[in-house]
Amino acid sequence: MFTGDIANNYVLAKMKVWTNGRYISARFVISTLCGQMMNTAVFYIFGLWGMIPTRVLTKSIIVASLSKVSVELILLQ
Repeated sequence: MFTGDIANNYVLAKMKVWTNGRYISARFVISTLCGQMMNTAVFYIFGLWGMIPTRVLTKSIIVASLSKVSVELILLQ
């Protein structure tokens, strides 16, 4: 999704500057987490808003995002 890609690229670029080009794996994981959070939040909010309680929606966004990033961490190794 567009918003997640922008967030991912922005965080990745900013972190490259902050870390002077080091810690590439950490940069990839953190930027992917931000991008996935945005993608999941936008998708879940548009798709599920009003159908499930806000508290459940928030937890669902967090769990789905962390699950996706966990797969990246496993494959990164």
